[in-house]
Order: sequence, then C-alpha cells, then structure tokens
Amino acid sequence: MEVQELATIVQRGFEELSARMQDGFAKVDVRFEQVDARLEQVDARFERVEAHIVTLDDNVHLTRILVEQLTDDVKQVGEGVQMHHAQLKRHIEDTDRRFDDIESVFRNYRAAGRKRTTARAKPSR
Repeated sequence: MEVQELATIVQRGFEELSARMQDGFAKVDVRFEQVDARLEQVDARFERVEAHIVTLDDNVHLTRILVEQLTDDVKQVGEGVQMHHAQLKRHIEDTDRRFDDIESVFRNYRAAGRKRTTARAKPSR
C-alpha cells in the first residue's frame, strides 16, 4: 500500500468518525433541547408555585392580623361583660337592701298597727 492509499483510508476513517460524531452531537443536541424544554416547563411551574406561596403567606399574615384583632375584641367584650356583671351584682345588692328596708318599714308598721289595735280593743273601765 502506498502512502496515498493509506492517507485515503485514514481520510475516510476520519470522515466516517466525523460523520458519526456529528450524528452523535446532533442526537445530544436534540436531547439537550428536550431537557431545556422540560426545564422551562419546570421553571414556569416553579414560578406559579412560588407565586401561590407568596399569596398564601400574604393570606396567612392577614389572617393572623384578623385573629389578633378578634382576640382583642373578645377580650374587650369579656371585660365589658365582667363590668356589667359587677354593676348588675351591685344593683341586685342595692335592690335587696332597699327591699329589706321597705320590708322592715312594713313590719314595723304592722307591729305598730297591732299595738294600736290591741290598745283599742281593751275595754275601758
């Protein structure tokens, strides 16, 4: 074999190798494009999930504010109920005392009336 034939054989080998490599690179490029497309889908989904999480965080924050406000309102209502209960208790005690005073007056009046009635019922001599 001459050098020219060897050079032609080597040249063809390189060309075949180059063609196979180009075919392999083309397949790798197609696969990379598929992976890139999939990653773009994943990125888009991740952005939607992240936006949803931000919305949820905002909602949780607002809910906590509302719960704190409701807690304060419930405390105020409870304090108001306690205050009105104390006022009602004082009013009941005052009413009981007044009723006792009125009842005492009626008892004294009845007792005084009985004494007058008993004093009149005695025969005079």
